[in-house]
Amino acid sequence: IFGTGKFFESSDKDGNKAIAQTLYGIWDMNTLGQDTGNPNISRGSLQSQNYSTTTASNGSENVTTRVLSDNQVTWRDSDGNVQQKGWRLNLNQSEGEMIVENMSQLGRTLIAQSLVPNDDPCADGTSNWTYVINPFTGGRLPNDVFDFVPVSGTAPVSVIKQPGEGGVTLSQSPDKSFEACTGSSCITIYPDPESRGRQTWRKVEIDE
Repeated sequence: IFGTGKFFESSDKDGNKAIAQTLYGIWDMNTLGQDTGNPNISRGSLQSQNYSTTTASNGSENVTTRVLSDNQVTWRDSDGNVQQKGWRLNLNQSEGEMIVENMSQLGRTLIAQSLVPNDDPCADGTSNWTYVINPFTGGRLPNDVFDFVPVSGTAPVSVIKQPGEGGVTLSQSPDKSFEACTGSSCITIYPDPESRGRQTWRKVEIDE
């Protein structure tokens, strides 16, 4: 899983608005050290996800959020032939939104921070969105990860604005709740309860 974007030269302050920057999840079929060649992956071979903008509330305030689509990836057909090789999610092209920070994962929740550049000298240099994503599809998660829920509709919120650059780091509070923190703020998150705790184990044989 990786995202595209560049924000280290002076010309990057406007963002590249000629094309949409994208978050990708690619199926790596060669993980056993075998010889590899051209995987022949194109955007057309990846399941596309998108988002809609909506207003959400935590009971005391309303904020602008985004809800991701939930398109399923068809990895193979009924005969076992490869159909799709991953997924892709286009970011906001008109704003020059990009991915330039490391991502984090908590259970089956992928957490990514996007950056939206701003060349207005009277405003902050950037703004940021925090995404929570199903890493297997690139779409929304089935559970509410944030305290905010849509004012209309039932689909869980997938993206909220969270100030602070430098990516998102995860921490656990003394009460065992989880927080996603940027350089200037922390928010409580609720990962998929089925993906927490021990997920697998291996019996260790001891020769006597």
